[in-house]
Amino acid sequence: GVGYEIRALESERSNLSAAVAQLEAQVAARSNLERVHTEAVARLGMVRPAEIVSVSVEVAVPPVVPLPRRYVAPTDAAAVAGPGWLERFMGTLPGFN
Repeated sequence: GVGYEIRALESERSNLSAAVAQLEAQVAARSNLERVHTEAVARLGMVRPAEIVSVSVEVAVPPVVPLPRRYVAPTDAAAVAGPGWLERFMGTLPGFN
């Protein structure tokens, strides 16, 4: 009956809450910087660089940052496409015009 379903859902909720708490603890442990450093060195064999190289660039920043065409709206009126076939069809239907 309904009482059984409620108890089953409460049990599932309790189990899920415990699982969430366990996952939160794992995230906290894995985000500990000391642990990350230990894993990087011991498991991955990472080391600090022996030398740090700095490169200075003697070029001025462009006045406008160029963007790929797909991020720039077309400015030419001929480049702006009219409505597609679906939009034209939907316009013929009652309530969509």
